[in-house]
Amino acid sequence: MPTEQEHVLQMLADGKITISDAEMLLDALKMGEREVETAVPVMPLPPQYLAPPPPIHDPRRVTPAYAEAMAEAGLPYATKDELWHLHLHHVTPNYVRRLVQLDLPDLDAEGIAQLAIHHIHPEYIAAFQELKLQDLTLHDVVQLGIHHVRPEMVRELRDLGITDLTVDDVVQLGIHHVRPDMIRQLRDLGFNNLAVAQIVQLAIHDIRPDFIHKLRETGLQLTIDQIVQLGIHDAQPKQIQALMALDFSELTFDTILDYCIHEVRADYVATIHNLLPEATPKQFLTMHIHELTVGYVKEMVNFDLPDIDARSIVSLKIQEVTPAYVAEMVALDLHDLSARKLTTMQMNGISMRYARKLKEEIGDELTAQQIIDRWLSGETAVSP
Repeated sequence: MPTEQEHVLQMLADGKITISDAEMLLDALKMGEREVETAVPVMPLPPQYLAPPPPIHDPRRVTPAYAEAMAEAGLPYATKDELWHLHLHHVTPNYVRRLVQLDLPDLDAEGIAQLAIHHIHPEYIAAFQELKLQDLTLHDVVQLGIHHVRPEMVRELRDLGITDLTVDDVVQLGIHHVRPDMIRQLRDLGFNNLAVAQIVQLAIHDIRPDFIHKLRETGLQLTIDQIVQLGIHDAQPKQIQALMALDFSELTFDTILDYCIHEVRADYVATIHNLLPEATPKQFLTMHIHELTVGYVKEMVNFDLPDIDARSIVSLKIQEVTPAYVAEMVALDLHDLSARKLTTMQMNGISMRYARKLKEEIGDELTAQQIIDRWLSGETAVSP
């Protein structure tokens, strides 16, 4: 038996505490034992990991022998930091010596490091120097190397008669993957005097000679800038050819371009043209922009209103005049009913219930203009 319990029983035997006091003390001792038995042990925290400090850049790692060799190769005034940078990119004295012999006007330690980073060899630079590109600088050479422009490409371009190339021209052609074959194909299409900037624009927008050839087959006489615009907006030569076959006298390049931008198809134009022979190409565009379907146009035309045309149908659609609304107004037999008056009625919220009540009141003499006038004046005998 635990010592504490024996002590409590002894105190009870000596008469120092009562029986109830003894029971209370013994219960308290038992409760303490249970708490000790069920306590959850606390796991010790692992030691905190401290990352090692980053390595410190130390130019002193460059050996005196490396510094001396670089000075002899042509870098006598390179700083320790510059030498360390060159060493970091595995630049050898022989590499420096061969570069110095090329006599680039702005060659320095930082420039040599850039050439090494982009794996540009002295032979590559010498090949471009032989081509006598205007004012070739170290920056130019780096750009040529980054974009993988080959000296052979410049020679081929010159063979095509493009002799006034600048370094920037060559770089732009290289960036956009323009090859001499593309220029040959453009010349076969009759584009003999294109500027480099125009050729680059074609390449930027992925406009290939076969696309230009298909545009030519439509009968359009296009400039390069117009071809670029059509290419940007994903023009479809077959759609253009179908539009040209409709033989609209007012079909201009700008309208064709707008058709491409808004995705107006030739079959839509042809169908609307059959319904509205007097409509112009620009009106077809407006109808498409306002989402006039062929079905809507056909229903409006079939009502045979005196002023129905492309412009009035667009106005009806803008004011959300439905064919059902027109049909009910037509059924009232208003002899002056027109598309313009229907637009005014809808715009002012004149309901069919109101129009029918007036018809019952006035009879066959009721006109569309009377309905509008009484509604706008507020002097109505019929509550709308």
